[in-house]
Amino acid sequence: GDGGAQRSLGGIVAGFYNSSAISNPQKCVISGCKNYGTIYNKNATSGTTTSTTGGIGGIVGKPFLQAHGIGVTISNCTNSGDIVSSGRTGGIVGTLNEAWQNVGKYSTVSGCTNTGTIYGTDGSRGQIYGIMGTNASDPDKDNILSNNQENGTLKTYDEYSK
Repeated sequence: GDGGAQRSLGGIVAGFYNSSAISNPQKCVISGCKNYGTIYNKNATSGTTTSTTGGIGGIVGKPFLQAHGIGVTISNCTNSGDIVSSGRTGGIVGTLNEAWQNVGKYSTVSGCTNTGTIYGTDGSRGQIYGIMGTNASDPDKDNILSNNQENGTLKTYDEYSK
């Protein structure tokens, strides 16, 4: 798809966003999901990858319910598909806990495995997550990530053969 501004792509869920339609969220859990497909963040017009401020992930692009004071739990999920994007690219989740300091509630990733190849930009790609926290500082990773396995490969976008 066209991953334009503030859009996210995910093998299972593109993203969760703040919405007035969500009146009283209690908990959001994604568990036991598997993605086998390739996710390619491509601009439909130009044919090139599109930079996105959302996130591109094998399971979830960008969980973002922080304004409601809750985090998203992602557990026991597997990504085996390749993911190709120019930024914020992760085997499980693209962008994680971007606004964490405003609410003190973290989204967590545990027991997940990536075996796919992640093609992206250095500094904003990873086998479990693309970016975490904000530019100012990262949240405590030990309380957010647990028992995840990184069995895939990281490559630059330029290494992707179309």
